[in-house]
Amino acid sequence: MSFSFGYELHQLLFSSINVTTVAGIVAVCFCTVALVFVYEASKVGLAYSKLYSAILRPNDKPDCFTDDMLLLENQTPSTTTRYAWLLIEMGFYAIEIIMGYVVMLLVMTYNGYLLISVLFSSGIAYFLIGQTLVSLQVKTSKLNLQCQKCITTHPKTSSITSSTEAISDSVTEQERCCLAESNDIVVAETKN
Repeated sequence: MSFSFGYELHQLLFSSINVTTVAGIVAVCFCTVALVFVYEASKVGLAYSKLYSAILRPNDKPDCFTDDMLLLENQTPSTTTRYAWLLIEMGFYAIEIIMGYVVMLLVMTYNGYLLISVLFSSGIAYFLIGQTLVSLQVKTSKLNLQCQKCITTHPKTSSITSSTEAISDSVTEQERCCLAESNDIVVAETKN
């Protein structure tokens, strides 16, 4: 099969959808653009819901909070709230998967106009909302990292000769420091 630039599409996504006019192919291209924007927007919605789900997880909050989490610091979320965000996350995930497959099927019609519509709208959508998506993913990944105060309060004094040694030393120093902090907490709890 090869791409063609004709305006006739037979059995587009379903057997009953046939496009036989120029106005029809233009309408299908605009619908394709809208579907791609919904697909990209669902990625952002999924990233937001993952961020809030990660913030609302019990017992998984890091020792140090970022500015985004200061409002939630003293709140304990209810189980209903956590499940609601989980359902929202699941809904955005389903929308993203469905829209991805629909866009893939549109490209697989091997129509050049639809391919150009998908490529153009994907580029524009990423230009408009791509940075938002990246910043949300970075915020979510920061929730899974340990607070760096341990490393900054206990600097390493030995000389490091390679970047591999620097990485392994910082990891072992962080583990040692975090283990020491957790042992201090256990000792303090047993004394009480």
